[in-house]
Amino acid sequence: DGSTYMMKAFLGLILAFASSVAAVDNCQACAKLAVEATKFYNDENNVAELIENFQNTTCPEIEKLGDKSCKKTVAEWWPYVSAAVFNDQYSWFKTDNWCKPLNCEANIQPADDTQVNCWDCTARMDAQAAYYDDGVYIGDIINGLQFEGFCDEAAKEPSVELRGCQQGIAFYLPRFMRSIKNFPGGSDKHRTFCKDVVKCVV
Repeated sequence: DGSTYMMKAFLGLILAFASSVAAVDNCQACAKLAVEATKFYNDENNVAELIENFQNTTCPEIEKLGDKSCKKTVAEWWPYVSAAVFNDQYSWFKTDNWCKPLNCEANIQPADDTQVNCWDCTARMDAQAAYYDDGVYIGDIINGLQFEGFCDEAAKEPSVELRGCQQGIAFYLPRFMRSIKNFPGGSDKHRTFCKDVVKCVV
């Protein structure tokens, strides 16, 4: 099922990632950040902002290579790809992996009054960017999306060919992840997220 194929793709990535990122000091705090980060990355406005950024920065490069459908493709597909990559149930933000140094259980539901330190919050969100254009980690993500469920599900739609989905993931995703890494003001957005959404404490 979805949890199986995505966990295969992301397990090695998250284990390496978690050990290198500034850690919050307890599972409840880490879980709260994971839940809120999932919402943040898949928030309709943030998804739309990333799509616009892709269309303005990455698509012109792709169009020079002869692909004239980039803007349409990213508008249609990024919301689904984002939801598969950035979530706390079976991929990037799953607590038993993202919070690995704390030995947390999977899918912890944080208490409403859980507090997260502002420095830890911003540092952890910023640190993800270092991995967005790493060839090994992106290769794992691509493999998972291509061959372990995502494209199989997409190809159930009459307008989507399995091979086309697999090729599109390999071609587009590295470029889009690089664009997220270089997104202008990314750290400022994380600080705002930590303050206004996570309600972090000093």
